[in-house]
Amino acid sequence: NKALEYWNDKCQTELYWIYEERGVNYMYLKEYGKALADLDKAYTLAKKKYKHNAEDGILDQIVMQQAHIYYVQKRYDEADKIYKKMVERNESEISAILGIARNMIGREEYKEAISLLDKCVQIDYKYDQAYRFRMKAYSGLGNNEKAIDDAIAYCATTRQPDDDEYVKA
Repeated sequence: NKALEYWNDKCQTELYWIYEERGVNYMYLKEYGKALADLDKAYTLAKKKYKHNAEDGILDQIVMQQAHIYYVQKRYDEADKIYKKMVERNESEISAILGIARNMIGREEYKEAISLLDKCVQIDYKYDQAYRFRMKAYSGLGNNEKAIDDAIAYCATTRQPDDDEYVKA
């Protein structure tokens, strides 16, 4: 809140970023209404300067935070709208595909989720989160053997302390 009081046109920090950061902080405090309001404001401000593209990723970063809040609130359909728009722009947008699959798991649509998570693995076989969530889907179906296989794959692909290539879950 203090950052907004002191912000002016001469600041090097862009105003959208302050709203985004405050929105993320509200999310961690589980004040989801405030978080979504700030993320909406951040998106509106950032959209004046940035476009949805792979080069900057600013807008996608903001909407991913919004989608995560919807997921936590079990508002899967609203989160899916965001993820599907991202996939429309880039059919290989792995984090959005994973988001849709994660929501399917929340709705107990395990077979459909596995299909999407298989696609994630095809896009990037080192994407540890695909194994993590596919393990949950297989477990939901009662297929413990495949769930264990994915647990092993998840452990094998999860970032090690000295590995800069992949982000730890």
